[in-house]
Amino acid sequence: MGRHRLTQTALAQASGLRPATISALYHDRTDAIAKGTLTRLLAGLHHLTGVPYQVGDILQIRQ
Repeated sequence: MGRHRLTQTALAQASGLRPATISALYHDRTDAIAKGTLTRLLAGLHHLTGVPYQVGDILQIRQ
């Protein structure tokens, strides 16, 4: 979001996800993400930026 200067509200509207969901993902306050949520998130990012993001582009795996 920072790279493209997107707001959480804009991403929530573009993806159809709740603003609280975007906030939880952004602040790393979730343990699991449903496949449908990822799909909608990626579609929203693509809509706003024109960049076809993939799951690996937006998630970091912590060990």
